[in-house]
Amino acid sequence: MNFNTKVEILPFENKISHKSKIFLIGSCFSENIAIKFENSKFNIKCNPFGVVYNPVSIFNCFEILKKQKIFTENDIFFENGVWKSFEHHSSFSKVDKNETLQNINNDIINASSFLKKTAHVFITLGTSWIYEHIEKGFVVS
Repeated sequence: MNFNTKVEILPFENKISHKSKIFLIGSCFSENIAIKFENSKFNIKCNPFGVVYNPVSIFNCFEILKKQKIFTENDIFFENGVWKSFEHHSSFSKVDKNETLQNINNDIINASSFLKKTAHVFITLGTSWIYEHIEKGFVVS
């Protein structure tokens, strides 16, 4: 008896090379893949919003990059002594408001430019669950 199905997978024509620009976004698995690529001297950009787990938030990240949205004071909030963004991982949270905005906006500008020239995109999902800010009516990362 044969308990498996043999599937022939043809080689992908657009192979990754050291000349490729590689964009990774999503769960912490993206970060682990990025470390492997970095150690092998590939040109990568990983998680410009920090770790993001759900597909809706990842889509929102791509929309922000596509529009090159610049974050302002209206896009962040102050909580527990630091400035935060609902679209970003807590690693972007800082005590200084201007530093928070500068870090967020620099990453958006750099990632947006990088993404336009990217040959390969890796998206890793961590969950299908989303969380919504009830008062503001949007999905938070």
